[in-house]
Amino acid sequence: MVSNLLTFVNSNVEWSKSIKIQIKEPFSDYFICTLKMTKTGHLICLGGPTDSQSIGPQSYVIEFGDNRLMIDCGLAMGQKGKTYSPDLGPIMNRSLNGVLTTHGHLDHVGYIPALTKENPLLKDGSRIYGTIITNEITKMMLVDALKNDTPYFGFMDVIRTLNRFEAISPLNQFEPVPGFKVTAIPVGHVPGAVSFLIELPSGKKGLILGDASFVDQLIVKGALPISDWKDEWIPDELWGIDLTNTEETEQLSFNESIESLVGAVRADLSEGRNVFIMAFANGKAQNAALALSQAGIECWLDGMTQEVYKIFRDNKTNDNDIEFPEIGDSSRIRFVNDVGRSNLLSRSGPKVIITTGGMGDRGPIVQYMQAFLPEESASFYATSWLAHGSIASKLLKIVQKYPAEGENRNKRQIRITDERNGESTNVPIRAKVQKIGLTGHCRFSELKDFISRLCARRGRIVDNIVLTHGSIHSMRKAVVDLRPFTQNIIFGLPGTTVDI
Repeated sequence: MVSNLLTFVNSNVEWSKSIKIQIKEPFSDYFICTLKMTKTGHLICLGGPTDSQSIGPQSYVIEFGDNRLMIDCGLAMGQKGKTYSPDLGPIMNRSLNGVLTTHGHLDHVGYIPALTKENPLLKDGSRIYGTIITNEITKMMLVDALKNDTPYFGFMDVIRTLNRFEAISPLNQFEPVPGFKVTAIPVGHVPGAVSFLIELPSGKKGLILGDASFVDQLIVKGALPISDWKDEWIPDELWGIDLTNTEETEQLSFNESIESLVGAVRADLSEGRNVFIMAFANGKAQNAALALSQAGIECWLDGMTQEVYKIFRDNKTNDNDIEFPEIGDSSRIRFVNDVGRSNLLSRSGPKVIITTGGMGDRGPIVQYMQAFLPEESASFYATSWLAHGSIASKLLKIVQKYPAEGENRNKRQIRITDERNGESTNVPIRAKVQKIGLTGHCRFSELKDFISRLCARRGRIVDNIVLTHGSIHSMRKAVVDLRPFTQNIIFGLPGTTVDI
């Protein structure tokens, strides 16, 4: 009898390592079996570091029984301009019931339309959940990708994606997949960004932290402090953390970076220089604009930074999001589209222009570099993370290697391709070039403090920490430094499956 019962259970239940079986024999003629059974789910890591210097795209799938929920599905720049997508191999024969998006950066949402291609992974009727800001920015980015002839998906894939978005309200629990209870918690980083606390049918709770900032920025308040979390939000495990910013040596804080940028721009303007700030469209550009506005310095937004500013201004999802000022005289923030690029540049006096792309490879910054890098009366500032091999990365290396007054100053030139016509030219570099990073990610010390406080709220260490969203180097550092806070540390590399 016991043998037959165990055979039935083993064929119908996925057992955890903690199974216990007690056999009681109150009578001699039969057995009563008391079984403690734990059905497990799986966390499947589809994204992660793709080479020694990159963090790779972000994507996870949580599987429990026949239901699967994806969190993020991005594209990421690697070395020498190569783009990486998630490894969907582990789920190719399984369909998805829904997708959660933490925020609207390319490395988190840029590959979503590929889920709707032929033999789609995303089931008919399945939804894509994010805050209204994340949804609007994601839609804008996917349409823009079509304009840039992305090889990863086509027009109809984007059309099939656009009608699936559904807005969620932070701090309110919802059920995107039967049995999966999800709460979105504000996490700083950019307006609309959230962590996801996910409770499985088994009762186990895990946190996908996403990209996090625990300090206030000009565009958004820092992540909701652990002290303000409800008891039911405290997770058993951390299924995804932010290891983007583990190197803190000689790195400025956010406020110090803002002060440095404003000071440099003010000095440039006093010398009659035109200033060009290259920035990611979602976050860094708006931080730079608000910083200059508060310092009384007029600035112009160009490229996609303008549309993102409007989305931030017109949609406030929770108390972490700030009120954005109106464009115009009162804020001294203006849109290039309102006057035209040529008209703006023909005006007398120095100007400050904040524009995409953040890595210098595409967007209006390409035209500005072609026109103004040869001018000594211009300054260019990079504010974003730069992929190895990107134009901005090459530019910084060239000016560092060949000083403006050195004997090799004639070697200060860079080859730039105009995306409008595909023509490449060698551009002399006489302008001032500098990087002042405006990071929207938490420092590693801040992440450790967050996890420490979480464990204190829980009353014990967490069961598992899955290391994600960082380079191999940062993961190795985290293994040592996060060991006191967990029973197990797991490298969340592409293709890794973790029992949860």
